[in-house]
Amino acid sequence: MEVIKGSTSTLYGGGAIAGLINLITKEPTDTREISFLANVNQTQALDLSGFYAERYRKSGLTMYVASNSQNAYDVNNDGFSDIPKFDRYTISPKFFYYPNEKTTFSFGANAGFEKRIGGDMQVIDNKADATHMFFERNNSNRYSTQAKFEKTFDNKNILTIKNSVGYFNRKIEKQTYNFEGQQVATFTEANYLIPNEKSEWNLGANLVSDNFKQINLVADKLDYYNAAFGIFAQNNLNITEKFILESGLRLDITNRSNVFVLPRLSLLYKINEKLSSRFGGGLGYKSPTIFSEETEEKAFQNINSLDFSKVNPEKSYGLNADVNYKTTIFDEVSFAVNQMFFYTIIKNPLVLNPVPLTVNYAFENANGNIETKGFETNVKLRFEDISCYIGYTYIDAQKNFDNNSTINPLTAKHRINANVMYEWEEKLRIAYEVFYVGNQYLTNNEKVRDYWVMGVSGEYKFKYFSIFLNLENFLDSRQSKWENMYSGTIQNPQFREVYTPTDGFILNGGIKIKL
Repeated sequence: MEVIKGSTSTLYGGGAIAGLINLITKEPTDTREISFLANVNQTQALDLSGFYAERYRKSGLTMYVASNSQNAYDVNNDGFSDIPKFDRYTISPKFFYYPNEKTTFSFGANAGFEKRIGGDMQVIDNKADATHMFFERNNSNRYSTQAKFEKTFDNKNILTIKNSVGYFNRKIEKQTYNFEGQQVATFTEANYLIPNEKSEWNLGANLVSDNFKQINLVADKLDYYNAAFGIFAQNNLNITEKFILESGLRLDITNRSNVFVLPRLSLLYKINEKLSSRFGGGLGYKSPTIFSEETEEKAFQNINSLDFSKVNPEKSYGLNADVNYKTTIFDEVSFAVNQMFFYTIIKNPLVLNPVPLTVNYAFENANGNIETKGFETNVKLRFEDISCYIGYTYIDAQKNFDNNSTINPLTAKHRINANVMYEWEEKLRIAYEVFYVGNQYLTNNEKVRDYWVMGVSGEYKFKYFSIFLNLENFLDSRQSKWENMYSGTIQNPQFREVYTPTDGFILNGGIKIKL
């Protein structure tokens, strides 16, 4: 797992304006790997998974399978599930072929199936009647493929060609409304890496597409199709031993003839062995889709289809700067601090507004922008077998629409996270963690309270297996302790906007086996 901070739009597309999390696929090695995991908790959840990886000279295989199940859980006894009932199954095989030492081809397939239902506990238990009838059922199927070809040439240049195709089908059932949609998304990219001692080039082109179709019969279907072709070039230049310049440029053309030129720049200054600083920025964009938190909450009911003659892609701008300092205190304690500052702005974001004189909602570009600025401080300390991480984040997020400024909802200005871990001879790990989330505002501008979440976890490793125990949120911080989660009637509840955990204290434990 790789966390990249700041704009990365050159390589990863217009949406990567403030950073991304890159999940790197595990590849097989000559040493066979077999692992299993079993996890249970007091809310009657069960997780089972297994992984296998091995290379056989010119071929290789990885296989991941998982089963996750959960019974409906009503922690505050109000008759509605705080955790829905679900059953989910996943299988993900991936094949590798190595015709020679410098060439690799891989092909993987993924399949996931989930059935989920939440709402009135009696309905979930198949005891519905005239009073108890509220529910929401989600059934989803997901299939995808990934193919990759990589060749290293004698001059150490690397050619990589990647492709992915994903299919997603989702059905939503409520008392008086059904929704079903199918989505096909594709990604194809070719890039050529030219590494040199002082300068490294990454040149490439890609094509991405997103095709959504609503299946259930309605007068105004939410169908849309987005596609974009892009070319990009990125250069890493060692100007001197202390200055490294990373620059990039992407040109995207969409299927609606939108043209986006996305420059990116990042400068690293190594002041000395202990101190360094980085400054960067870039541009981004996002094509309109029907998917947002608001449409999800409404289960896509009474939503007008996108009118692409009236809605435009969102444009974004981002800047970031940070300072890193590493040293040793008292010759025994390692100390590292990262101080980062960030600023992003989304111009004319897509928002969902009510349509006058109807019960419907329609997407429109807001007359204004969403502006986010702040800083993040992370400190790491380590003394022998004890390590400590402390972080603080300040976020000032404002909606500036129609010359009126309001706080962006569900965005706390102050967040604190801390973790203390003790490790003994790579056998025992015990950790304590704490999170603080400051006051937030709901979408109706109501100010809601802050809260703390604390947890303790431990793991002990034997030769071929380990056992673990986790006490998550042992203070039982949850929204239903402070207010009612719904108003109205049992037949037609109106739920509060969620701003804190709703499941409360979770005790889970299990076993990991590695052969």
